Amino acid sequence: MRNTAIMKIWITEYIDNVPGILIGPYIKADTMIQASRIAVEHGLFVIGEIQELEHEEIKKDRIVH
Repeated sequence: MRNTAIMKIWITEYIDNVPGILIGPYIKADTMIQASRIAVEHGLFVIGEIQELEHEEIKKDRIVH
């Protein structure tokens, strides 16, 4: 059986002693564990996965010309 994992996009923040949140770059990785490993290497913390939200009414009203 073939591995058909979907690449996910993770949002990060910088780990600094600076007050407030500084959003970091996005990371592409298959899992939270992989994303966290990449983040730590760059002084980042993974906040969570970015997901696309869909709304039925907006989807119906879209017209592409």
